[in-house]
Amino acid sequence: YQSNYKGFCLAINALGDTVANDKIQKQVLELYRALKAEQLEGKAPDFTLTDLEGNKVSLKDYRGKCVLVDFWASWCAPCREKNKELYKIYPKLKKKGLEVISISLDDNRLQWIKAVNEDRISWTQLNDPKGFKNSDVRKAYRVNQVPTVYLISPEGDIITANPSLTELYRYLKKRSHL
Repeated sequence: YQSNYKGFCLAINALGDTVANDKIQKQVLELYRALKAEQLEGKAPDFTLTDLEGNKVSLKDYRGKCVLVDFWASWCAPCREKNKELYKIYPKLKKKGLEVISISLDDNRLQWIKAVNEDRISWTQLNDPKGFKNSDVRKAYRVNQVPTVYLISPEGDIITANPSLTELYRYLKKRSHL
């Protein structure tokens, strides 16, 4: 949904502020409004979940830092690929001031731990044992599919959903010049 929303934002900007006159334009605007209503904006919802060692970790612990919150699950093939890609660039991102928090929506703790080890994940790993279907954190972040990633400012504001690597570097560069 988030990637569709970005595309619709581009289409709406191209259409401008004109009044919808034809059927297709009206359909595009209706779909855009529906997707916009599903987007998470403003302050990132706080959460407290458990890490691999059983420690409680909250988003508020990261206030003052740029954070990438990554929702995933061990059973999600695209998530596992994203973990492997992030593994390669994580040291560079961390050096530029980005913290990563991955939230597993696995309801099977052993599967989660196995996936973390297999994917050699070195950044903060949390688990919501309620699983995808029952996770309150997933619902608060309006996550309809995994992987879903949010970039959060040091002030705790949602910057964007599912940023590209280019968008991440651009944001971090901009922050370093402030």
